[in-house]
Amino acid sequence: MTKKYYVSESAFINVSCDLAKRMMEERLGDKYPLMFEEHGNSYNAEGQEHFNQLYEKVQNILEDADIIPTDIKLDEELGIDINQYVQRDEEDPKVIYFRESAFLEDAKEYLQEDKPDFKIIIE
Repeated sequence: MTKKYYVSESAFINVSCDLAKRMMEERLGDKYPLMFEEHGNSYNAEGQEHFNQLYEKVQNILEDADIIPTDIKLDEELGIDINQYVQRDEEDPKVIYFRESAFLEDAKEYLQEDKPDFKIIIE
């Protein structure tokens, strides 16, 4: 199982935009300044198309690297130690007992404590 890294939505967007912009500058070189509207604050249609393609690529690369945008942290920062819910069978080393209901109850409790203003819906 791969470790996932959670970052805020705003940080994920900022990093994606910054990388896409830098990639665009590198790719276009001297043509980069031509991608702006006359007033210079926003991309023209061609520039926006280049940026959008690179932005999507950057987001895919980050997500493939298990960098996940979220405002809810569901990783070990909540303090859940999976080992307290697992027990090996003494007679058969290939059997593991998992206390699923206790794990789910504790996970929900940790989540509620970490995000008291959120409505948690159990599916």
